[in-house]
Amino acid sequence: MAWVSSASSNTPVYHMYNPWSGDHFYTSDKDEYNSLEKIGWREEGTAFYSVDDSVGISSKRPIYRLFNPWLTQGTYLYTAYEDEYNHLGQLGWYQEDIEFLCLERVAIRLRAGKLEGRSNIEGDAAPFCVV
Repeated sequence: MAWVSSASSNTPVYHMYNPWSGDHFYTSDKDEYNSLEKIGWREEGTAFYSVDDSVGISSKRPIYRLFNPWLTQGTYLYTAYEDEYNHLGQLGWYQEDIEFLCLERVAIRLRAGKLEGRSNIEGDAAPFCVV
């Protein structure tokens, strides 16, 4: 999954790494970030910024987070597609709600190393975030 985030905002998205499973984790919740560090996740700081009201952009798209309880590696999935979020929820993934926001109409899918979708982005946006 890839999308364009804001170059800055009042909502940082933090990155964590689990050295035992190799998982990467993203959260905009500072308390969640701090509590996971206490159980062994490595804090890696601000990865990028969520689009929020401070950016002055009204068209935002949610990025949903899901957790797969059956996997021991790659347990988290982030998607901008509500249909995918709902479908995986029906298959037993835990739906953890909207985690952060990206710019509308710029979320793209990566398939076979090729980008799907196009966007004509204007304004102050950071490079693509890929997770």
